[in-house]
Amino acid sequence: MALRRFTSLLITFAFLVMSITGIVLFVAPKGRIANWTYWELFGLSKEEYGALHVTFMVLFIVGIGVHFWLNWKPFVSYLKNAQRNITLFSKETLAALAVTLVFIGGTLWGIPPFSTFLSFEESLKLSWENETSEPPYGHAELSSLATLAKRTGIPLKEGLHALQAKGFSAAQEESIIGDLARQYRTSPLALYRVMQAATPPLASAQASGGGEGGGFGKLSLAQASVQEGFDLQKVLAFLSSKQINATPQSTLRELSKSLGTTPTELVETLKREGNL
Repeated sequence: MALRRFTSLLITFAFLVMSITGIVLFVAPKGRIANWTYWELFGLSKEEYGALHVTFMVLFIVGIGVHFWLNWKPFVSYLKNAQRNITLFSKETLAALAVTLVFIGGTLWGIPPFSTFLSFEESLKLSWENETSEPPYGHAELSSLATLAKRTGIPLKEGLHALQAKGFSAAQEESIIGDLARQYRTSPLALYRVMQAATPPLASAQASGGGEGGGFGKLSLAQASVQEGFDLQKVLAFLSSKQINATPQSTLRELSKSLGTTPTELVETLKREGNL
């Protein structure tokens, strides 16, 4: 077997897989949405695309190392000037270094078109989000059914009965909703909706109002400060320190998206910061 040919083909295939998985991860929803809705593309989850991207990155790096070893002399020749002396200051080397530094600086300092491209990525990820796809709280998919029911105001007994009646016979109080969803090839969101549907109207209203189950997104900052009892001016100062241009009329949904969190998690943060 020709080692040079094998290595070249290997890094080519690794690069293709890295490119495809990188594009998928670029357009995929944020983790909290992907995990809660069990987002998939071509039968693979975001977590699986991430795992493929990492393992093929390692394969690519190893392949590039072998490629350099096999082609060390040609590579060194790229660093030589017209007098055949090795120099790091050839036009080609300086140009390649300059382009690299421009990409690093432009990305880290948020200079267009790099910032524009990254904003486009953010808009793609946010396009997957809506009120129904948001988890009731952060990492809800890692909660047991008992914890989920407690934090969302859903009667546990009725919720479990509803799940079992729908064919999810393995549902138990200690079942992790994410694991249960994978077991039945569905999403935590779908299981949560089944449990919600079994909730009596009064409990449902309580859960969607002031509890963990949601309802915060539509509140303005001023309304939330009254309802949850935190100092509005302290919270505005805190948000300003985070480079968030907030007003008393800003909704919690808008602010939570700017901070990359959920309305429920934001309320907990504001209660903590607003009562210091």
